[in-house]
Order: sequence, then C-alpha cells, then structure tokens
Amino acid sequence: MGRFCAACLSSALHATMAMVPSSGRGIDRVAAAGVVSSSRRDSSSRRVLLGRRGNRRSFTTSSAMRGGIGGPWSSSYGLLSRKWSDGLASIKQLVGLFVETREKKKERIRGRYLELRVSASEEVATSGDQIFRKGMLVELVKDGKLVCAVVDRPEGKKNWIAIDQYGNSHSVKPGKVRYVVPDVETFKPEDIVEFLKQTEAIQDLSLIEIAWHELVESEEKSISSKKLAKVLFGDVSHVEYYATHCMLSSKQVFFRRKQKGPVVFYEPRSSAEVQELQHQYNVEETARMELVNFINMVKSALAQSHDSKPSPTSWSSEKFALARVEALQEFALDAFADETQKNLAKEVLEALGQQKSPESALDVLIGIGILPFHVNVELLKSKIPTAFSDEHIAAAKLLEEEPCLDQNKDSRVDLTAMKVYTIDSDSTEEIDDGLSATELPDGRVKIWIHIADPTRWVEPEHIIEREAKHRGTTVYLPEKTIPMFPMNLATGPMSLRQNTECCAVSVSVILDKDGSIAESSVCSSVIKPSMRLSYDSATELIMYQLDEERELNLLAKAARLRYEWRLSQGAVDLSTRQIEVKVTNPDSFEPEIKLQVIDMTSPSGQLVSEMMILCGEAIAAYGNEKILALPYRGQSDMAVEMNCTKPLQHSSLGLPGYVQFTSPIRRYSDLLAHYQVKAALRKKSPPLSSSQLEAAIMLANLKTKEARKLGNASSRYWLIEYLRRRPRDELYEASVVRVKDGQVVVSIKEVGLHTSVSTNVKLEAGDAVRVIVAAANPRKDILDVELVEVLNTEDALDNVVAA
Repeated sequence: MGRFCAACLSSALHATMAMVPSSGRGIDRVAAAGVVSSSRRDSSSRRVLLGRRGNRRSFTTSSAMRGGIGGPWSSSYGLLSRKWSDGLASIKQLVGLFVETREKKKERIRGRYLELRVSASEEVATSGDQIFRKGMLVELVKDGKLVCAVVDRPEGKKNWIAIDQYGNSHSVKPGKVRYVVPDVETFKPEDIVEFLKQTEAIQDLSLIEIAWHELVESEEKSISSKKLAKVLFGDVSHVEYYATHCMLSSKQVFFRRKQKGPVVFYEPRSSAEVQELQHQYNVEETARMELVNFINMVKSALAQSHDSKPSPTSWSSEKFALARVEALQEFALDAFADETQKNLAKEVLEALGQQKSPESALDVLIGIGILPFHVNVELLKSKIPTAFSDEHIAAAKLLEEEPCLDQNKDSRVDLTAMKVYTIDSDSTEEIDDGLSATELPDGRVKIWIHIADPTRWVEPEHIIEREAKHRGTTVYLPEKTIPMFPMNLATGPMSLRQNTECCAVSVSVILDKDGSIAESSVCSSVIKPSMRLSYDSATELIMYQLDEERELNLLAKAARLRYEWRLSQGAVDLSTRQIEVKVTNPDSFEPEIKLQVIDMTSPSGQLVSEMMILCGEAIAAYGNEKILALPYRGQSDMAVEMNCTKPLQHSSLGLPGYVQFTSPIRRYSDLLAHYQVKAALRKKSPPLSSSQLEAAIMLANLKTKEARKLGNASSRYWLIEYLRRRPRDELYEASVVRVKDGQVVVSIKEVGLHTSVSTNVKLEAGDAVRVIVAAANPRKDILDVELVEVLNTEDALDNVVAA
C-alpha cells in the first residue's frame, strides 16, 4: 500500500464519515458527519470578514477552532495520520479507529454527565452582578472586539479599570462584563497570553456536539457553562471553564444562551434547529471563502503596475466578483439601487482595510483596472448615454441608405454655384454652418448664412429624433465627443461637407450701411461648401486681404460693421479667448494633453460670432412676420428670458429679437426651431404649438445646462492635470479677476483657469501678476498657486481668459 499525506487521510475520513452507524438515533448520522465537516470552518476568519454571528472571538485562531483538530482530538487525529503514513492501517481500519475515538468521547462525556446529574448542587456562571475584586479575570467587549483583561482598581463609584495583556487600560462597568472567569483570584495581565494559548489548545467543537446530543436524549432543559465544562473535561480549572465558554460563544449551533438576572445558562436546541443552523453556517462559509478569494484577487491587482493589471472583463467571469465590482461602482457614484449593493461595497472595503466611502471605492476600482486612472467620474454620475443602441444604429444606417422623402424638395433653391466657407475648430466633425457674401451694385453687402438641415433626414417622432430629444445636445469633452445624432448621420449627410452637395436652410440678409438689417429672407436650399477653414487659417486669409478670397473679405467687413452697430444698440462685448483641451488616449496612465487657444476676438472669431448672431436676429424677424411659435430668447437687467410666441429684446446682444438656429446637429432646441421654420416655408402648420414648444425647450435647456457643466468640469480636470505635470518652479502669467473679503481670484493666462491665491500684497482687479503652482490634484479639484511677482496693470487686461 502506498504512502499518503495527512491531507489525504483527512479527505478519506471526511468522505467515509457518512457511513458511521446511526445506533438507532435519528440525529447521529448528521451529527457524526458534522463533527468533521461543520467543525472545519475557520470561525475566526468568518467573523473578521463577514461580521455576523462569529464577531465575538477576535483572538481565537487556533487549529482547534478550525475543525476540532486540537487538544484531545488532535492527538487522535495525529495517531491515525501516523498509522496511515507508516503503512500500518487500511482505510477500513482507520475508519474503525476514528469511530472508536468518537465513541470513547461519547462514553467519557456520558459518564461525567450522569455523575453530575445525581449531584444535588447546580453551579451557575454569573457575569455582571458579581462583586469586582482586584485580580479577577474578565471578558469584555471593546470597539466590537472581545478582550480578556484583569480587574485592577476602582474608577469612581461604579466603574473599574481592567488591564489587558498589552497593558491597555479599559474602563469597565460591572454590568457590561460579558464573562467572569471562575476560580480566579489573583490573575496578572502578563499571564493572559499564556492563558489564551492554553484555552485554545483544548478547545474541541466536537465535544460540544456530543454533549448537546446527551442533553437532547436526557430531555434536560438547560445547563450552566461551569457544569458543561465538568461534563466535557472532568477535572476543571479556570482554563477549562473559559475554553467551554469560548466554544459555546464561538459557534452557537447546538446551544442557546439564556440569562435570568446574574445566572447564565444554555438551552440545547432542537434537532431541526441544529440542522437549519448547520446549513446556514455552510452557506456563510461558502460566501466567506468566495469573499476571501475575491479579496485576494483585488489585493493582487492593486499591487500590479498600471500596464499589467487584469482586463476589466476578467472580473465579470464569476457572478460573485461581478456583483461586488458592480456594488463598488454604484457606491463610488453615490447611487444605490438598494441597501444590498451598499452593504456589499462596504463589506469589500472593510475586508481591504479601507474607509467605507465612495472615494475609497473609486480608488479600488481604479487600482484594480476596472476604471481607467483618469476616469471621468462626473460623466458616469450623469448617466448620459455615451453610445447608441443597436436599434438606433440600424435606424441611422437605414436613413442613410434609404432617405425619407424631402418635404421641401420642390422649394429648395439651388445655391451650389455660390462660394461657401465653413469655419470651425480643427477637431469639429459636425459642420453646422457655412457663409457666403456678395456686394450689391449700390455698395451694400448681401450675406448668406447657410445652416445644415438635419430635418431633411429625420422627421418628427422618428426613433432617431426621439433619441436626440432624450440627449438634448452634443456633449463636448476633452477626451471624447458624445453626439446628439449617430455619427454616420451627424458627420455624413447632415453635415456641410466640403465639395459635396448638401441640403441647408439658407438665411440671406442685406445690411444697411450702418450695419442694421435692411432685408432678410429664409429658404430651403442646396449648397456645395467650397472651403473648410480653421479659425487660424481664416484669420490669416483675412489679414492678407487676397483678391481671390474677396467673399471672405466682404464677410469680415460685414462682421465689423455689425459689431459696431450692435455696440451702438447697447450690446456688451462678451468675446473672449477660449482654451480648447484635447486629450489623446485618455484611458492610459499618461494620456497626451494638448491645448489650443481659440481667440473669439480675432478677425475669424469675430466673423463667425457676428454671423451667427445675425442669423438669430433674422430668424426672429421671420418668426414674427409669420406669427410662428419659436424659442425666442431675450435678456433684460441681466435676466435671461424665453418666450415662444413673440420676439424679446435682447439687451446684451443689442437685438430686438433673437432665436438660436445655427446648430441643429448639435442642439435639440435649434432642431425644434428648424422643424417650425421648415413647416412655415412649406406653408404648413408647425408641428408644435407654443405651449408644446415651450415644454420641449425647457427640457432641452436642462440637458444643455447639464452638458455644459460636465464639459467645464472635465476641462478643468485635464487643465489641472496639465499643470500638475509641469515643473513646479515654472512661472505663469495671470490677471486678478476679483478681490473680495481679502480673497484674491486670478485667471492663469495659459490655461484659462480661475483660482484663489493667498497673499498679503494689496491687489486690485486687473492687476497683472506671475504665479507658480504649489499643488495640483485634478481628482480632488485642488489648484493652489503662490504669488511671485506683480506686473504692470496694463498687461493684465489682455490676459483674462474665459474660465
């Protein structure tokens, strides 16, 4: 017969225990198997991780508590193991020895129990109401953990000071003591460690099970822990008493703890209760082991470098891990479907030794590779859809292949011979607007503002239109663009693509020599954009005044004329320098961050801005003429207003009326205005009444506000990250924006960020300064700067950048 290890013997014994004869007792077969299988649980580990019933024995970790393999039982197990490994016994012989050992335990316990039953005295173990004396050994609960301590001295009138094995002092109320160890008079704190080792060495949970069986058979209602200790061990001392108390407390499957006044006793549970509790412990043990394995996986992933972490999909292969990862994600976002997810997340964080907070959950998710290091938390919290469903993608593809009927086909004006410029940032893919201009014989300028016509491709209440309504706007973030329409439409047939015939809504305006509108009209059209320009390239062409770009020069001239006219009407100049942030490969640990300054005060910036405002004024005039419900926007005393029945005075723009109309691919409110105007061009009733339009616009405005807030927060994150990477001693020019109550707010020119600076130097708004970055943490939105130098005031006025 070959030689095998003790683990093989253990497995063999576990597998064969079910064959132990029941001796006519209904519970024996279950109990016999339970001696090995149920007692194998590592109760101390379960308590630490799960915090359930076992949360009482934080210092019990011996092998005896893991399966009855300790004390009397361990010697029997060792004997069987040696016989097996030495080749002296067969499986059948070993099972016989195993059963014989158990039967000897039964006989020994039965004999002691019968002796004690005929005794006239009944001893009890008491707790709180005993008179405290110096040298008593007690068990108490501190910070959710059990502590053994020695009573040392009184504290005040009622409390006592007890000292544990580490020398820590604890204030103790006698009524709050969990257990007073009997037969101890002059114990010393330094003896506690050895005492605990002795009690752990003799603990054997199988003894508790056998004793329970004897009590059930004898129909005895209860027993004290002192009496049970004598039943289990015969000769007893404080070590056996406390070992019995520990076993009864660590696994209350077989007995129910009761207390009447100072008397503590234990009632044996029924067989049915024991079986149910055994099942519950099995379930808990399975969950505990799954949690242990999951925590080990998490710790391993946390220890790995960012480029070697497990893929996010690897955590979804097991249901247990997936549930906890999802719970951590919900916790990190402060959005719980129910308390179960919250508790799962906190359970994981507690097992990892982390604070049970959303921030800690986020750190763990990033640390194990579920979320990228620079995850956009605000985007996740917003619940904004970042992708289109398969149904939407299929519908968009069908619209591209089989377009719907062009309702305005018969009235479209062919303007393909006209030179059309599109001016936008390099990264823009959805081209909404184009510009043309001609000089009339009388010297006045006729301007054409061509706006993309997505309503030619998507009718009201189409599935794509409803999704656009749900999204409300295209969301522009440094790391990605989340379009309002599927990209195959937004950058395809809807967009004003260069050298491609495109459907448009064209607004023509003739300006008077003072810059006011002399005439305006609106039509459906077909155009063919000639030149796509960036802001920088358009500015360069304007500055050169090339003859071949005469139309562009006319547009720039008209823009300056319009600007001067609006200022004469009380307009406020709101043009600024804008910082556009673009991030490449944002999911990497060190993504590339690029900054681009878009100067709306430049010739091209002013041109585009003035033409879009001009279009808004012309559409408001058209709507007023046709008595058309449109989203008319106004402003008075700095209060923004909206009316869907008639134009409103817009004081900051210096206009008698204004409608946002120039971004129908990117803004749902503009799309609604297009539906209304297109119906009027066909001489049909508009699809929405003024009240319906107002409700739809209010919802769209909320979506737009949310997107703007998200975009600003994301840009600020990446700008702070940009500064964090720069040398700490680098100087930045800044301008004082505001000084109030001793707080100085500056705008850093290079990045356009506003932040506070602490200084004793007296500064005023407009002062130019130089600062260094003292601290930058984008995740915590920290940007601390220190004042280095004060410059002259005139330089500061050009440094203010839009935040």
